[in-house]
Parts: sequence; C-alpha cells; structure tokens
Amino acid sequence: NRNDLNLLEMKEVELVFLSGERDSLVAVASGLMAALGTSDPHFNDLLELIDLAKRFDKEPGSYNALVESERLLRQNRTSEAISVLAFVSDGQYNETTPLLTYRLAHLNALQGNYEIADVLCTGIQGNTEFSELCNLMYAEISDYLRGNKDQASERYLAFLDTYTMSIYHDQVRRRYRVLNPE
Repeated sequence: NRNDLNLLEMKEVELVFLSGERDSLVAVASGLMAALGTSDPHFNDLLELIDLAKRFDKEPGSYNALVESERLLRQNRTSEAISVLAFVSDGQYNETTPLLTYRLAHLNALQGNYEIADVLCTGIQGNTEFSELCNLMYAEISDYLRGNKDQASERYLAFLDTYTMSIYHDQVRRRYRVLNPE
C-alpha cells in the first residue's frame, strides 16, 4: 500500500543520507517531495533533510563528520560519535558550527555528560535557531535530567527573557508555571 511504500522510500532517503552523498540526497529527497505532495506527513522531514544538506555547501568536511557520527549512532557507538563531532567542532568557527555544537551538546546530555552539555549549550555564538535550541536544552537538562527545579526555573526565565518571540515561549512559560505554581 501507499503508506508502506512511503516508509520504504524514506528508508532509501536515510540510506542516501548515511552514504554522505549530499547532492544525491538533495536529488532523491526533492524527487520524493514532488511525488508525495505537501499533505504527506514525510514532506517536512524531507524538506528538513534538504535544508540540512544545503547548510554544508561551504563545509563538506563538516557534513562528512555529521554523517559519520550518525552512522556511529546507528551502531550504538555514541562515544565515538561524540568524538567525531568534538573533533570537527574544535576547529574554526563557520556557518555549521552552531548546528554541530547543538548536536554535540545533545549527545553529551544523552550520555549523562551534563557539565559538558551545559558548557556547549552556553558557548554557541550568534543568534541562530541553534543558540535558541541550546538555551532551551540548557534549561531542560536541569529540569528533566538533573531534577534541579530551582536551577531549571532560573534557566527557563532566562530563556523567556532572551527569546520573547520564540515558538517555544508558551511551552516554556507553562513548564515554568508547573515548577513554580505560586
């Protein structure tokens, strides 16, 4: 049926992504998007993958590191994936640094390396979607992973003050109210 075919096609896109061939990924994903149409639930996932691939136009080495880390993650080799991303993130700052730093912070948080994740979350330069996401993760690490409600409340408030127009604003405000019901 069509749903099974969609899942099979999405697996094909995933395999092309993991091959590291950015141009092929964009071609396959674009063709599939045209065939699926905007109402398909996979459309936005494909759009996001194309955007991801295009972000690395000027930094193909960083893209290869991202793909390599994703391959390692699928083999349950998270520590090695972190090492690959840490190595590429140690270089000079470029357009992909915030994205790679966010991914590295996320992996460290999942591994229980909260201090490292905190440092990475607060170290993103500039005002990008990844600096916003890292600030949100910074608060969520305190809230959900460390269970430190006071620290989480402070970090949520800082997020609300810094990102007043964020799409996460209402979600963060509600969570802050749950932590501080007064």
